[in-house]
Amino acid sequence: MSATTEVTELTMNQYREASRRIGQGGAAVAALPAQAYEIRLSHGTTDEANPIAPGVAAVRGGANMYGANSIQKFATGDGNLSHTHEDADGWANYVARFTPLNFRFKDGSVSTWEYLDPWDDWQDTYGLDAVRAFYHSGHGGMDNGGVFFAPLGAAWSNRGAYARSDQMGFANQHSRYVFFSTCFSCRVLGGQNPIRTWNHATNGLRMLFGYETTSVDVGNYGSAFWNHWNRNKSFSQAWLDASWYDISHNQAPSAFACGATSTEASNRLYNERLFYGDAVSRNWYQWRWYYAAASAMAQRESNRKLPTRIALAHLEPRTATPARVREIFNRLPFGMAVPREMISRPDGGFATGEVHQRISLAPDGSFDAAFATPNRDNQSALPIQTAIAAAGAFVRQVGLGQDGLQFDRLIHNWEGGGSAAGTGVLEPNRITETIVQFTQMINGLPVVTPGQGKVIVRLDNDQRVLGVADSTHPVAGLADQVVSVPTPQGTGPTEPTPTSEIDAEDVVARGWSQILKRFLLDETMPRAYGPVPGSFDVGYSIRGNTAILVARQEFEVDFGHGLFKRYIVEEPIGG
Repeated sequence: MSATTEVTELTMNQYREASRRIGQGGAAVAALPAQAYEIRLSHGTTDEANPIAPGVAAVRGGANMYGANSIQKFATGDGNLSHTHEDADGWANYVARFTPLNFRFKDGSVSTWEYLDPWDDWQDTYGLDAVRAFYHSGHGGMDNGGVFFAPLGAAWSNRGAYARSDQMGFANQHSRYVFFSTCFSCRVLGGQNPIRTWNHATNGLRMLFGYETTSVDVGNYGSAFWNHWNRNKSFSQAWLDASWYDISHNQAPSAFACGATSTEASNRLYNERLFYGDAVSRNWYQWRWYYAAASAMAQRESNRKLPTRIALAHLEPRTATPARVREIFNRLPFGMAVPREMISRPDGGFATGEVHQRISLAPDGSFDAAFATPNRDNQSALPIQTAIAAAGAFVRQVGLGQDGLQFDRLIHNWEGGGSAAGTGVLEPNRITETIVQFTQMINGLPVVTPGQGKVIVRLDNDQRVLGVADSTHPVAGLADQVVSVPTPQGTGPTEPTPTSEIDAEDVVARGWSQILKRFLLDETMPRAYGPVPGSFDVGYSIRGNTAILVARQEFEVDFGHGLFKRYIVEEPIGG
């Protein structure tokens, strides 16, 4: 594919000045001097898609690079999970395209020795410390003393069937990057912090990725992480965005990095995107996490009403083309020129640029862009209404969301840091970025599922726009649906039902009952369960080039022994 287009190299200040002169963002760019050349979108992958840092040679099976564990059935008898194998496979299958895995263990093959020094590097092949990057998916919890614990698939010797952070001692061999796709694996609030949990366990670790909160039992954490990483994001940015943007807005993903100084650890946390093998000092820890703003003004009120017209929406198809590249560069305030060539990523999209100056296009034409790094020296967070107004003004200026947007929610990128050296120091937590999300409106209702139909604007505390993402799709038209609900068993076929008789909460309840039935069949009924406050919503879910009406809610389950999990119910409304 190829096309000829105008190209301009434009800085943020030039963009603002042009906007003042012209009066509207899109026209401002076209008014500046431009040169012309051909943009080529080349299909195929390059070595850039391989996360191994330069200089690594696969000299033996696995090369001590990658390993993954997942547990769905636990030796401890804790509640079974349903999607952890899929989660870990999504992470492991990607890296296995470039380097063979050292191991991939599931359920009863996941045992305590894999997490205990010196057995965690068994035969220089198996265990947490036998690989540079390790992924674990399953249950997780943390006690009041800051000890992380994860039930496993099998007991070993007299060591029980739990992995416990206070019994671990890793990164003295190969481990440098650890992913714990579990609840409470990287706590940063409530008196907890990564130093308290992990300092005595790590000996050269570069980064760890986890959760401050309960996480959701879904299967796309691992694959979503690589999808975001392939948009030229750093590891921590990809982890946080994949978890929050694509899966659930009701969880708090987190990550930390180690280094000799605050500057080194911060640089690693925000910029590292390749798996390096060098051990680093644990003198300083720097961590970040996403957390929803607590104010009621920071989130739209959940929708509980059905539209007058029950309809599905046909969406206009968009693709990643040179014309789409031109359109985006003409709208947005990049400090880089349109590239002469963009190389296909594994998902079929395209990306160019570096961590803080980048643009990526998904196969469906949606995009994710970054313009600048935040001023992290300014620790005075933007007032909520100021941030919403600034983000809204930017969206209007660059002409996004032409089919209509509604403010959806606001979250903060928080940061903390500290050291256990000497008498120790713990810096106060602070907000470094404000993320404002708008949602697309279809048939008068919002798009309610994460990662779809959204415009997301990131601002720093100086009110500078750091980046924007757009996953909206223009609506081509609506098609009426004949709505029916099931009749009681044995009373006959389903019949059309007036809209006034449809109860969206009943629709969700039927979906939740299927999850409870699975618990019953597994003989792992939870101790308690209930809806996550504020998670009920009625609106549209975008699926390909169609948007369907759904009711959605999250439920949290208490399995006992300090173990929790969340479940998403999203059920269609209509025939």
